[in-house]
Amino acid sequence: MPQAFVIRPFGEKIDSEGKTIDFERIHAELIAPALEKAKLEGGTTGKVIDSGNIREDMFALILEADLVVCDITVHNANVFYELGIRHALRKRRTVLIKGKPTQDHIPFDLLTDRYLVYPIDNPRAKKDALTDMLTATLKSDRSTDSPIFQMIPGLAEADPSKIKIVPLDFREEVSRAQTSRAKGWLRLLSDEVRGRRFQ
Repeated sequence: MPQAFVIRPFGEKIDSEGKTIDFERIHAELIAPALEKAKLEGGTTGKVIDSGNIREDMFALILEADLVVCDITVHNANVFYELGIRHALRKRRTVLIKGKPTQDHIPFDLLTDRYLVYPIDNPRAKKDALTDMLTATLKSDRSTDSPIFQMIPGLAEADPSKIKIVPLDFREEVSRAQTSRAKGWLRLLSDEVRGRRFQ
């Protein structure tokens, strides 16, 4: 099943006019049901429950995702940082969504990008539209939706099949086990890796 990663604010955030927006509700009523209906697995870094550096997981999920959904409703530095990483690593399959009404206007660098508008007070009203957009994006043969790859057409895209992002703490533990030639320790580590993102 194709994997999705969701870039969005967490919890309640306030726009530039002081309006409170509940992004957990938006995820529950709009994003999660649309992902499920489009037959996509995945979510946010909030689903990562093991220890370690969250940025390491976030970078890996952004790179490896078959499709990214990014909510640009409010001016959130983390959202724009993660979106920039996706645009720099992968050519295709980044879907932008934006809630209305809000006083946070789209930044200049994203003004020409397509995005799905949803009503902040009734996000579920656009569930079918988002599902259709996700499905169409997965099937699209468009060469790129990344502004970076549009402007620098010779740039090479990162190939997630050739890049295995294994958490640093796990790599260090494997290295210690190899150095001490502890076969039992290595077997235990091989059992621990089963079912994890980097299996």
